[in-house]
Amino acid sequence: MLVAFFSISAILILVQSCVKKTIDLDNMGDEQWQPNLAAPLIFSSLTIDDIITKSGKQGSILIGSDKFCTLVYRGTLFSFLAKDIIVLPPQTYTQTVNLTGTDITALTGSGTVTVNYTQTINFDSGVGSPEVDSLIYKSGILTDSIVSDFKHNASITITIPSAKKAGVPFSQTLNLNYTGTTPVVATDNLNLNGYKFDMTDGGTTFSKFKINYAVTLNYIGGNPVTSTDKVTIIQKCANPTFDKVFGYIGTQSLVPTSQDKDTVALSIFRNTISGGTFTLDDARIKFIFSNSFGVPIKATMPQLIGYTPPGSNYPLTGTGIPAVLPIQSPTISQIGQIKVDSSMILSKSNSNILSVVSNSPQNIIYQITSQSNPVPYASRNFVIDTSRFKVDMEAQLPLYGTATNFTISDTIKDFKLSLTGTDATLETLMLRTYISNGFPTDVGVQVYFTDTLYNKIDSLISPYQVIVPSAAVNSTTGKVISPAVKTTDSNFDKTRINNLTKAKRALVKGVVSTYNNGGTSVKIYSDYKLDIKIGVQAKLNVKINN
Repeated sequence: MLVAFFSISAILILVQSCVKKTIDLDNMGDEQWQPNLAAPLIFSSLTIDDIITKSGKQGSILIGSDKFCTLVYRGTLFSFLAKDIIVLPPQTYTQTVNLTGTDITALTGSGTVTVNYTQTINFDSGVGSPEVDSLIYKSGILTDSIVSDFKHNASITITIPSAKKAGVPFSQTLNLNYTGTTPVVATDNLNLNGYKFDMTDGGTTFSKFKINYAVTLNYIGGNPVTSTDKVTIIQKCANPTFDKVFGYIGTQSLVPTSQDKDTVALSIFRNTISGGTFTLDDARIKFIFSNSFGVPIKATMPQLIGYTPPGSNYPLTGTGIPAVLPIQSPTISQIGQIKVDSSMILSKSNSNILSVVSNSPQNIIYQITSQSNPVPYASRNFVIDTSRFKVDMEAQLPLYGTATNFTISDTIKDFKLSLTGTDATLETLMLRTYISNGFPTDVGVQVYFTDTLYNKIDSLISPYQVIVPSAAVNSTTGKVISPAVKTTDSNFDKTRINNLTKAKRALVKGVVSTYNNGGTSVKIYSDYKLDIKIGVQAKLNVKINN
């Protein structure tokens, strides 16, 4: 009906343009013309999907083979990837090589000497120090920087026997040519993508590997050699990421603090206000746990409540909420697979869900805690870069139940009825609403027009009445037998029209009762329709100036 009011200005402008086409203004003096005009404004046919979900933005309608409707709300409670718990920090390895007296003698005597060094690296695996047995890099540029004080040519070969790609160990050689000044510097980069690092040293440890350095010096006659001359080898990997990690990530929380508590909105109750009753004969909440971490996980749900702001809580309780949530983990032979468990379903048989729903909660608030490896060293773990731990929730509300004076409301904050811009005065206005209701619900609607402080100026329907009567229902099956039809006229005289022009807000209030004033449980089917036709009839006073 509000659309009708918003259309009045357009109608008046249209009338004015029509007057100019049909009246010869040159042959008329000052006269008053009082036409009665009628126009259709709205014709709409609405299904349950149109009324409740608005094309999926506020839930979705699941339609059964018999066309019975279930309102479904889906939400991801939380979801996080392996990178949330395993973050490889930048790596830096440094080795300094000096010559002994024997090495110096060999260099000056034979003209060449090779010195071999081995360094054991304690790999920095990040927060919590996960134990890394092996790691396959996804990305990371290893930058080798060599700085030599020797006034001689040199070559440095770096090998990591336990790091292999396609079966070939890591090996890199850098050459330094002395050109008359020191230090002599050489750099090179190597992409670690695809390299697998074994960090067990033959199965005896973890997070360690060896780097071998072979430094070869070629003597340049006449140039000095001292014991303080050295070669410094610096290896850095600034932004490493992994493809797969095998080892043991330890006992730690797997849910980031920012994600351990959240809400899923039940928008059907968003605009409800106190008063009346609402019941469903059935309701379910289904939890879907998905995990591709090769890690044993213990998870609990310490909080699960229905909530309506500002502070109404309705705890969900019952045997359907286990002490430990059913989280499955893939085995090493199932690496890359996602283990899914959807066995946790709260229903009227194992919880108080019907009682909670009857309070019309606007949100479901949850809290989940989880812990990796609840029994230390129960097994070694694996994590791949795409590993994800996720919990989804699906609230299913079969539309089968009752309502008695179930009240909803909404506010239009920018209501404006403007009659300016024409030479016409609106004398009377009548809105005629024709409704054919195929739903088993009575609906009473009232719109209050107010000022900016919500002081009431006028109302739409006077006196208040049920403008949408329920369709007739079979008391045994709960199905609609035939639609109900009603025509309603709302009349506005000049005083009430003037009130509307002063209004700045519109408060819409709807009161819903199912068939038989809530005494009979009804079912909603997808082929139910609400047909609405709205027309306007206006009497205008048009002043025509010569």
